[in-house]
Amino acid sequence: MYGLLPSVSLRSTAPLTEGSQEWLREQFLDGGDDRLQTLLRVTEQHLGVVFEVELVLDAGVAHTAAALHDHDVLGLVDVENRHAGDRGAGTASSRVGHIVGADDQSHVGLRELRVDLIKIHELLVGHVGLGQQHVHVARHTACDRVNGVGDFHAVALEQFAEVGELALGLSLSQTEAGHEDDLLRVDELNGQICQLSASEVGMTTSSADGKMVFKQLDPETKDWGKETPVSSRAWNILPGNDVYAYFFMDNGNIFSERRDTGEVEKVVDWMACDVDSNTINSDRFGFLSDGRIVAVTYEYADNGPSKQQILVLNRVDAASVQTKTELTLACLYLDYNLRSQIVRFNKTNPDYRIVVKDYSEYATDDDSNAGLTKLNTEIISGNVPDIIANETGLPLAQYASKGLLEDLWPYIDADPEYSRDKLMAQPLNAAQTEGKLYRLPLDFGVTTAVGLGKVVGEYTTWTLADVNDALSKLPEGATVFNKYYTQAEMLQYCVAMNADSFMNWQDGTCSFDSDEFRALLEFVKPFPTDYDWQSDSEDYESDYTSLKNGKQLLYPTSLSGFSDLYYTFAALNNDIRFVGFPREDGSSGNAFNASCTLSISTTCKDKSGAWAFIRSTLSDDYQKNLWNYPIVKSVFEAKAQEAMTQEYETDADGNQILDDDGNPIPISNGGMSYGDEPMIELYAVTQEQYDAVMALIDSTTSFVDYDQNVLSIISDEAAGYFAGSKTVEEASKLIQSRVGLYMQEQK
Repeated sequence: MYGLLPSVSLRSTAPLTEGSQEWLREQFLDGGDDRLQTLLRVTEQHLGVVFEVELVLDAGVAHTAAALHDHDVLGLVDVENRHAGDRGAGTASSRVGHIVGADDQSHVGLRELRVDLIKIHELLVGHVGLGQQHVHVARHTACDRVNGVGDFHAVALEQFAEVGELALGLSLSQTEAGHEDDLLRVDELNGQICQLSASEVGMTTSSADGKMVFKQLDPETKDWGKETPVSSRAWNILPGNDVYAYFFMDNGNIFSERRDTGEVEKVVDWMACDVDSNTINSDRFGFLSDGRIVAVTYEYADNGPSKQQILVLNRVDAASVQTKTELTLACLYLDYNLRSQIVRFNKTNPDYRIVVKDYSEYATDDDSNAGLTKLNTEIISGNVPDIIANETGLPLAQYASKGLLEDLWPYIDADPEYSRDKLMAQPLNAAQTEGKLYRLPLDFGVTTAVGLGKVVGEYTTWTLADVNDALSKLPEGATVFNKYYTQAEMLQYCVAMNADSFMNWQDGTCSFDSDEFRALLEFVKPFPTDYDWQSDSEDYESDYTSLKNGKQLLYPTSLSGFSDLYYTFAALNNDIRFVGFPREDGSSGNAFNASCTLSISTTCKDKSGAWAFIRSTLSDDYQKNLWNYPIVKSVFEAKAQEAMTQEYETDADGNQILDDDGNPIPISNGGMSYGDEPMIELYAVTQEQYDAVMALIDSTTSFVDYDQNVLSIISDEAAGYFAGSKTVEEASKLIQSRVGLYMQEQK
């Protein structure tokens, strides 16, 4: 999340009355996180005014953020800490969308909206929360790194309300010298500072029973006060009104909880208005008294000034909307990059419009899988979406076995621009089923396990016996992975990476009653049932340091970009082997993952239109901005070439500056570190590193797959074996029986 820090310079091209320069600067730009009240005071006379605002360049992280996102190794959950960098939504158009206004208590009809805008140009500023990970930017010294603390939120809390003598210091995890006793330890809560009402400032966090609550801050006692239950999806909330208790953004839309029923409902669908919600911070929107909606967007540009836009959505007659063929896209959480692409496609394509139905919105506090259940129920009843976007949460193998998905190879073969030889062959081959491509990965990473060459480099196979043999050579107490991994997490990894080895949805058979699967359970059993974070008093140590110190054998990771590659090599002194997870059959223990795959249903109302959208994601503009490796070969090669090109320091005349030994001085691309460990400078990827990742890609033959129902069955029956009440043979037979029955029921 970026906190915008304006300087004193503001230039307007038109005179303002109530919205004078000082008024605008004080009430809006200098308002920090007290933006909602400012937005509610925006008046119609401001529309169309163009501003240029100079801002303080505080700590830009645009060029390193892509390599630093806190990605899940398997890609099973959405990436956290993403920002609006590298996205170009373009100028807002007059597309009409739908909204249920705050005054629509009876939900009679949907409101049609038009988008107007004000442009504000700026430089990049901000802070990015990176947890234990730190970065510094290219051409900045290591001391300029961005620390993973919530400095911005502490400022926000001060601006939200007066908190008396309560001192929040410089960040949520640091205390100001001499004020330790006055500091409320907000770093002990994993939450988000926000405002429930004009008089209620506090934090959304988890309560003792695991439910999401708003913990109010009491400035008199300098402690937490009452707890108010909120939706489990309401991570960051804004004050409500007479109809709604509070507002929050979730997966790109605005939701709220009704005061009368307590039900959570969607209030604004930004995508239906052709607004890219990736550019809207979760607290930068508001509702005007006349029913219009205002939002502040931020778009980062690599070259030239980045820009802010103040969007004002007005109601218009639905009859004025251009008619297009609408294609429904179903998903469980919409991919970040795909959301932006849908907005661009809908704005520019004259014939087709993608309408998103995100089934994650149907999840409840009691049933996180309610959305998946609803989608499957609708499919069974014949209501099949035209396009399916998936990360790992949808059972695509099941859908394909029922004849619900199109083979995409014929579309690729017939395309004049994107033939097979233009795409990365290995991940596509791994994604296909019996020669048919039912899902097109838009990008890819490789889930693997890394070990030190001096420890694991001598093995020609990588079975469970090999893992145990290598582990025996480390000091006593060493673990396979770090101490934080539990049985449940490791079982999920292993099942997802080996799904196609144990299940064949095309013929409805499975093979869990096998030596290979029993070896998998034996591999998982030594991991702890859970990890006691409260009693962990040891200082943080990264996986890389633990490997070098002999405390752990392997580090599970997902290589998804060339910066990841360089850091992995550098952190382990270039002595690494991508051995992967153990496999008894001698095959590769690695698996491809993707941030998103796209499928076309066999019942799609316009398959040409669906392919027109899918092929738009193969464009250079889309592919070059992905965090993972691009699926288009030319873009992959261009990124590789860029990553392998080293720049050197030069003088004013462009001549290279040499060091004392007469060698040119390389320029760092930035730096990364974990915890208090030394900063590692990032330089150009070497040929050896590039060859290593290409060998890893070429040796990988499977794709991460995930079926929650199958995982639940395996977890239930494996629990007895892990607890010692069943043998591994008994557990595998029960799993074979139950999964086999489940697969037959799904035919």
